[in-house]
Amino acid sequence: MNKKIIAISLLSLSFFMAGCTSNKDVKSTSANVSIQGNKTPQAQQSNTDNTTKNVTTNDTSSQEKVTNNQNAETAQQSNKPVATYGVVSNVYKKQNIIINYPEIINLGDNNKQSTINQLIKNDVLSYVNNNITQDAALELKYSIKLQTSDLLSINYYGVAMGKGAAHPNNIFYTTNINIKNGTKIRLSDVVKIDQNLINAFKKGQYIDLEAKYTKAEEAEIVKYVNSVSNNDLIKYFSGADSADIENINQWSTFSYLTKDSIVISVIVPHALGDHAEFSIEYENIQSNISDKDSVLKTLINN
Repeated sequence: MNKKIIAISLLSLSFFMAGCTSNKDVKSTSANVSIQGNKTPQAQQSNTDNTTKNVTTNDTSSQEKVTNNQNAETAQQSNKPVATYGVVSNVYKKQNIIINYPEIINLGDNNKQSTINQLIKNDVLSYVNNNITQDAALELKYSIKLQTSDLLSINYYGVAMGKGAAHPNNIFYTTNINIKNGTKIRLSDVVKIDQNLINAFKKGQYIDLEAKYTKAEEAEIVKYVNSVSNNDLIKYFSGADSADIENINQWSTFSYLTKDSIVISVIVPHALGDHAEFSIEYENIQSNISDKDSVLKTLINN
């Protein structure tokens, strides 16, 4: 087990408020046993035999189609930019690892489309290869949080169970893509990381993605996050969205985009769910939006 990951878990627990209690075994990106670091990346190895296209036969694809239709309808109603490409599902399988991930189609630029699809696959496999032990059983699904002509935001979620582990570790990971230039977007690429962003985050709306928590439990989660210092949160956010949780993103902080908000996920103690997501409306952080990132500004200006 990686010592640095253990240290992260212990430091996270040191922030834990004495009154926070819960019996839930849910999400974890920094938990022990099935998470590891310093593993040789294998994302760019050929996995053709392990990858199958799955457009209509899995749950992820069905969920994705509904999401895409909703995004298109919302965009048309609000004059937001509408996606000019489609999304289908692929499945990567290797031993006990199953990863569902999206692939874009009909972009109109074959070279850019190929670049983006390779980026998507490499990004999720890099995360898994670097942070999940080889003996773990893992299944990842995904959902499309935003799909426009300029942006694609993907959320991965699933469960990893390491050999001999006391409980499963649930994974939360994201990939955000600038469709215009075919590059990955990190939080620091689209917003200025400063006290204003932290204040907006702490005032943001907590999102119970799986509707698992009572109001009292949600209150404990919010209380814990508010107890983390602003300086620590700035450190977390500065490394956000990197697949390298050993060196860069040591607090497993990830973000995704929606039509009106940016959602940031931070780690919390296992008793509180291991990670928590808070939504910040763009209108509340307009001064933090990077001038250079016009693709995000299209969501604000329209």
